[in-house]
Amino acid sequence: MESAGVVFQETQLDEELLLVSLRITEETEKWLLLQGLYQEGDQVSHPKRRNELMAARAIVNHTCKVANPIVYDAEGKPFLESCQFQISITHTADYVAVLFSKNQPVGLDAEYASDRVMKISGRFLSEEETRNTCHESQSVHQMIYWTMKEAMLKLVGDRKLDFKEELKIQAFGIQKSGETTGVIFRQGKARTCQLKYIVNDALIISWAMFS
Repeated sequence: MESAGVVFQETQLDEELLLVSLRITEETEKWLLLQGLYQEGDQVSHPKRRNELMAARAIVNHTCKVANPIVYDAEGKPFLESCQFQISITHTADYVAVLFSKNQPVGLDAEYASDRVMKISGRFLSEEETRNTCHESQSVHQMIYWTMKEAMLKLVGDRKLDFKEELKIQAFGIQKSGETTGVIFRQGKARTCQLKYIVNDALIISWAMFS
């Protein structure tokens, strides 16, 4: 769908989940500013962060068909006060997306494929997860692991969780899309979640839901 040349990309992931994204271009930035989406109390000085904030608001307003403020809880997890959806937000480079769920909490993360996570893989992958990565496409496989663990963290809304010790992911192969199971260890309890991903050109998108 389009608005004054600005394109909202909508992807219905299943009956319950809708992914809506927006690419930040010079034209998009001008349009966002004209919509009055940046508020005086935001106090966000960095242009990129400001654009991401406005884009997320634009996506929410576009999807809910009415201006709907994004509110954050004490852990920084976003929610909507006057809309039936539960949401999760991600942004990377020029890409901003919001995942809308009708009935359950969700976690969303997206990253452009690169080898940067290989340099820190020992911090977020267990020894078993490292062994399970495909060595022919190791950087992409590890990036999928990274986005999945970010999605798991956003699902529970606890930024203090240890990626390596408290977020575990069962082995999975690399395809254009796939799924696996994750386990979140938090406050002495283990909770299982469903993990799915899409590799779209150079962009990796992962999301998490409780099983």
